[in-house]
Amino acid sequence: MGKKRLVWSLILVATLVGLWYGFKAYREYAAGVRLGFYRIAEGPREDVLLDLQPRPTVERLVHSFPPGARPRNVILILGDGMGFHQINAARMALKGVNGRLFLERFPITGWMWTHSIHELYTDSAAGASALATGFKTEPLMLSQTPEGQPQKTLLEAGMERGMRGALITTSTIFDATPSAFVVHHNYRRDYSVVTAQMAASGVELLLSEGVPAEEERWLEVWPAIEENYRSQGYRIVKTWEELQALAPSSQEKVAAFLPPDSLAKERTTSPLLSDLSTIALERLADAEEGFFLLVEDEDTDTHSHRGNLDRVIEAVAAIDRVAEQAVEFADANGETLVLITADHETGALVLIGGKDGGNLDYRWISGNHSTSPVPVLAYGPGAERFSGVLDNTEIPRILDDLLELGLF
Repeated sequence: MGKKRLVWSLILVATLVGLWYGFKAYREYAAGVRLGFYRIAEGPREDVLLDLQPRPTVERLVHSFPPGARPRNVILILGDGMGFHQINAARMALKGVNGRLFLERFPITGWMWTHSIHELYTDSAAGASALATGFKTEPLMLSQTPEGQPQKTLLEAGMERGMRGALITTSTIFDATPSAFVVHHNYRRDYSVVTAQMAASGVELLLSEGVPAEEERWLEVWPAIEENYRSQGYRIVKTWEELQALAPSSQEKVAAFLPPDSLAKERTTSPLLSDLSTIALERLADAEEGFFLLVEDEDTDTHSHRGNLDRVIEAVAAIDRVAEQAVEFADANGETLVLITADHETGALVLIGGKDGGNLDYRWISGNHSTSPVPVLAYGPGAERFSGVLDNTEIPRILDDLLELGLF
């Protein structure tokens, strides 16, 4: 009888423990905690145990620009929603535990806080506005104070001095991040106002995807959006072949609305994000007063919201290709500063454990933006100014000083 009682007691305890962990898991799920496993690539087969021996070093880029050097051009690469762990996951999935992405070889590194003006939460509008203007604002607002006062952007100040500009994104060109560099408005999704201001900005190249114009929400407004750009002298381009055919020497204003999802699928065929930046760099290379080029990958944010690590890794790989391309241009040009950062982190991604060649255990703690800091990577003249811990408002202020624009 005693043995039966002991057995039933153990069963009861096990059941209660199971119910507790089940309840705990449900609470985590309800709070947005999503679990996952991802295969880590087979990296270099080196002993990763603690053996106190010197670790093999990874070749880093050599920062050969003299202290105090100033850039004439700026290439700003933004991974929307890309935090440290999105990069870390991509490195392990693509290169292995002991490998490195190209962007991880940048010689100057820092981290950046991204909060908005009155709260820790930020969105792409407020985050990009801080990077564009040097001032914080409320979420959903584009480069203006909460009271409605427009704040001139770094790109606008540069264009007033004769710099040429280009904005590239895997989203639509009037999405929050590119819009923040030329638009001043209290609501990022008021597309009639946003597109009108962007079309009037005079930015030379606006390269992005379009929208499914046949969908009900776009059916009535899309013709007017296109007309905004045409009326301001933009040539509308809707296919990759049309965009390729444009002469690199032309300074004709171009607004490219490529087919929806043409930049968001598996990046094995053109157009790649790096193909768009190639077109921009070929066009802007001879800019006498310099240029400002923004290259944004939206997928790091979109798929962090969805908890889709496969697509996040794919997006980080696309950013890595653009980073390598930008550094090659900077080395050949000698006057170009390359910056990589993000407007905010998305998903509060946490990497738990794993081993080389095995499974990466990870968690998405949130389905929204987090307060986590984001990386800042720099290469080129003036890059040393971007090391350490920064606030997002410091980035344009440093750039303003380096470019001598007099914005602040």
